[in-house]
Amino acid sequence: MAVRGEFVVLGFAVLLVGGVGAMAVQARQQGAARSATATPLAQHRDARDAQRPAAAVSAPPRDFVVTANRTLLELDGVPVRAIALPAPARDAEEVRRTLAARGGGTYIGEMLAQEDSMLVRWPDRTLTALRVWVQPHADVPGWSDGYPQVVRDVFPEWSVAGFPIRFLHVLDSATADLHIRFTRSLPGLQIGLTNRFRDEHGWIVAAEIILATGDQSGKPLPAGLISAIARHEVGHALGLGHASDPAMLMFPESRTTTITATDRATLHLLYSLPPGTVR
Repeated sequence: MAVRGEFVVLGFAVLLVGGVGAMAVQARQQGAARSATATPLAQHRDARDAQRPAAAVSAPPRDFVVTANRTLLELDGVPVRAIALPAPARDAEEVRRTLAARGGGTYIGEMLAQEDSMLVRWPDRTLTALRVWVQPHADVPGWSDGYPQVVRDVFPEWSVAGFPIRFLHVLDSATADLHIRFTRSLPGLQIGLTNRFRDEHGWIVAAEIILATGDQSGKPLPAGLISAIARHEVGHALGLGHASDPAMLMFPESRTTTITATDRATLHLLYSLPPGTVR
């Protein structure tokens, strides 16, 4: 459980408050509902299967849009109040020119189609790191103490993309910007879930990732598969959407466990632009 106190996140004054507050958040779930016939994460039945890449079904990240300056969010069951950041300096025409000139070799155009022409990202966090909390233990069947570390290990892999975010892993969830926790299973066939909280300008203000530790039969997943799902969901938490190319890590039914050059190029381009609508 997070410790109650006062702290500042992303230039937001965030106050932890006791009790249950009214949520002044507009939830917008993107994409179609998950199909009951979708193929879940590939289950590794023998040593040969264990060498094959995971095939994960992933829903789009869920965006919760902060619509007021004093807005109660809830992460890990703790209500938090945030004050929105100022609008970014942006020239829409210049953004469009940059996308036209540098969008080749990325899937940022596909993301814009998914996001109703909205670029969504965190503010630059080079001086003050983006604080990441990974649940250290979960009371779930077949828990492996290796799960938290394999999740932490995906962040340096994304950092190679070269974007203005520095990560700091913290032990206290109350001080975190990004929360990652584990659960026995998720509804339907979902293995990983990302919730992003953003303001009206497209700045991400908080995010949470929930990772299932078991497949649909209840069988615990190997740490390598937890790592693969975390790698994909962290991409969502940083602002990426889905790619249509099956070779990409961010393809909805990922065929690879590796962050590709195109995944990194898309993230790099996203963080070269201000957030907001591109029309």
